[in-house]
Amino acid sequence: MKRLNKKGFTLIELLAVIIILGVLLLIAVPAMNGVIEKSKKDAFVSNGKSYIGAVRYSFIQGEYAYPPVGSATVVFVKELPLDQGAKGKSPYDSVMRPGQTYVVVYNDGTDAKDNFRYFFGGSDEGNNCIPLTEENSIKAETVKARNTSCAAQPVSLTSSSTEISIDGTNVSISKIYADYMG
Repeated sequence: MKRLNKKGFTLIELLAVIIILGVLLLIAVPAMNGVIEKSKKDAFVSNGKSYIGAVRYSFIQGEYAYPPVGSATVVFVKELPLDQGAKGKSPYDSVMRPGQTYVVVYNDGTDAKDNFRYFFGGSDEGNNCIPLTEENSIKAETVKARNTSCAAQPVSLTSSSTEISIDGTNVSISKIYADYMG
């Protein structure tokens, strides 16, 4: 009797490998989506903190006037560049909303000593946002992704706005700078 030289895999072996790969994909894909979502939130936070730093530096350099005690200065951010160079888009690849991406510098000091607090708020057209939040409180958990309430957060401001709510208190706006381009 002639012996057959078997080369290759049987159908059962191939099906077993395909099933194992399918199970691994079912486990890996949701985990990767979570990692991607967290990285987008982290990038949104990083952009916000970077703009606070840039605005702080601009104040130190005398490009902008500090607000008097009890008032705030608003600096609009017209473009939010990403690491890969996209201009005017958020990490979610949506265009940032004009009038809803800005840094607020609030002086809650006394006549004897100024105390400047920095806030960032930003919103894009994909309903992703960071509501107006103080610098040291901006975290990935602060970012609201694909949330319909983002259409109204942070509060839309114009060059003629006179007040902004900070910590539940209406604060007068002493000056609005609408020209910061990053």
